Amino acid sequence: MRFYTKTFLLTFLSILFISSFGFSQNSITVNYPESYYIFRDETMNDVNKNLEYYTPLYNNIVSEISRDFSGNEKEIILAKIEYFMGRLYRNKKQNKDAETFFNSAIERCKKILKKENNVEANLIQAECISQNCIIKSTAYAISNGPKIKTLSQKALDIDPAYGSAKYINNSQNIFTPAPFNNYKEGVECLDELLFTDKYRMDKLDIYFAYSAKGYVCIQEKDFEKARYWIDLALEIYPENQYLIELRP
Repeated sequence: MRFYTKTFLLTFLSILFISSFGFSQNSITVNYPESYYIFRDETMNDVNKNLEYYTPLYNNIVSEISRDFSGNEKEIILAKIEYFMGRLYRNKKQNKDAETFFNSAIERCKKILKKENNVEANLIQAECISQNCIIKSTAYAISNGPKIKTLSQKALDIDPAYGSAKYINNSQNIFTPAPFNNYKEGVECLDELLFTDKYRMDKLDIYFAYSAKGYVCIQEKDFEKARYWIDLALEIYPENQYLIELRP
């Protein structure tokens, strides 16, 4: 009898502990299929391709993901695809269409985050808000900009070694206008991402870090160093329209 009482008490306390958090913490990264990376890289090498080129690629990848994945994993991959389509349309100066893609991805992530504190959902939402701050009004940026830091920090709290989350968390130091930026702190973080083994970095993360270092050099009028960092980024995505236009 004493055994059953103890078992019941432990079970009750476990349920109470879990319910007190409201939802679970999910630190498991998504198993993105190879086709996702092919699509991603196509959108990042965009200078000589018009939007019509991407329509069948987008339709095909959405059909594949919708067929082969389910639940939150499907929603996260679709949100990430929409994020890259939004970036593509932004580069092509089609801001209203870009905003539509970003907003759709944000809504997917919000639905996931109502159920669990998901690393990818936090990060993708932060990435999309960051892009919207570029193309939408100043009022939007003032109202929503602080969410970028909050959401990316939530991702880092779950997965402290996630380089993508660290980069986004640091982005306000680089890309916000004075007096809200901090180039010294921002570049220190970029160097930590690039030259230490504290964070997981894939080719896209390295591209973003190189690009950001180039951007800072342009703001500081050091155009020789800017070309150095931008050229390193262009080795990863040689047909990237944003970088080709940014390079001094």
